[in-house]
Amino acid sequence: MPNFERKYSEEAIARVARLDKVIIRHPALDAAILGIQHAIQESSHFREPVGCMLLAEGGMGKTTVCKTIMVNYPVTVEIDVDVEVTRVPTFYTEVPAPATVKALAANMLAKLNDPKPLLGNVANMTQRLCTLLKSCGTKIIFLDEFHNLLKIEKRSTHVNEIVCSWIRGLVNETGVTICLVGTPSCASIIDADTQLARRFKWKFRLDGLKPSHGELFGYLPPFLDQLCKQALSRVVLAAMPQLNSQLNSIRMYVATQGNPSFIMALTKEAILIAISEGRNHVEIDDFGYAYDTGITLSVSLSRENPFRLSESQLARIFRK
Repeated sequence: MPNFERKYSEEAIARVARLDKVIIRHPALDAAILGIQHAIQESSHFREPVGCMLLAEGGMGKTTVCKTIMVNYPVTVEIDVDVEVTRVPTFYTEVPAPATVKALAANMLAKLNDPKPLLGNVANMTQRLCTLLKSCGTKIIFLDEFHNLLKIEKRSTHVNEIVCSWIRGLVNETGVTICLVGTPSCASIIDADTQLARRFKWKFRLDGLKPSHGELFGYLPPFLDQLCKQALSRVVLAAMPQLNSQLNSIRMYVATQGNPSFIMALTKEAILIAISEGRNHVEIDDFGYAYDTGITLSVSLSRENPFRLSESQLARIFRK
């Protein structure tokens, strides 16, 4: 159960909140960003638009990938023959639940600043949407929560054929790239439909960062190294523990399964604990106390505090 006995000042919380602006890149994240940009390029030249999927559990960096790409395609306002035109090269929206063509079309129209996104029947809304996608120069649409395209019943799971057929028609008409954003478990359902599988060939997956893979150095140590450097500079700290060491990397993995969101939450809590005790340096024990709050309990691989386990105990857990 969380322990809120510690008192944090507003100033301390504001200092630590500076880490919320940090984006720490790693190879899997970069591969997803470059891969989606590659799909956009192919769609602008190929006869058939290229779709893709961005797959990950919560907290692994899906939103970070989407935002990083969207920054490269900002909304602009141009003058075309004395008419002001707003260009929306990319936007992010969710597949509504339950998924219907009308609801999804309305979500997209709203993102393109249509004044009355719910106006008209499906045919009218679709025609308006196609016109706007072309006039706004939209290159890619990020569709999150794409598991809502699935109809999950007691004995079977299948795709919502009506909505998926509408998406295929939209892509054919406009040439826009669609990136489905969701959890890895949804990919097999898409793959089972040959029409959809053909449209979404590229799959980019973000998994938990690991200390190592066989004899190879994992993505987690360099991630933790960069996190410490950012904490030192942005929060203005005198020292951070060497989180990228083999021992501490394994501790962090056991505590968070390498989930970047939980790693960041644990690190911020540890820093707050140090500051609340009047210290400007963070110790590894602070991570132990942060773990005791239970903020990573839902993903932890151990019932015991990994920051208080021996190296051999951690190794046994990590090998499971």
